[in-house]
Amino acid sequence: MKGNRKAKKAWGQFGNNLGAALAIVIDILDPEIVVIGGKMSNAYNFFIKQAKERLKRHSFKYTYSKVKITKARLKNSGVIGAALLF
Repeated sequence: MKGNRKAKKAWGQFGNNLGAALAIVIDILDPEIVVIGGKMSNAYNFFIKQAKERLKRHSFKYTYSKVKITKARLKNSGVIGAALLF
């Protein structure tokens, strides 16, 4: 993907949209941590910079300054969570 401008642009736009959505969620719920998981976490490095930049611009400084955004460590965390609920 190093030279694929269209792919980079698409991931950048995804990061911008994710950052805007996270700003709303973080301002409302005031979480300590946001974990990006699932299949999208495989592309974490392609969109996280844009997401954090947009989040910082559009959320309250108080909520943004204390939230940690990280990539999920488990590959199947959604499946494991669903199994635990069952």
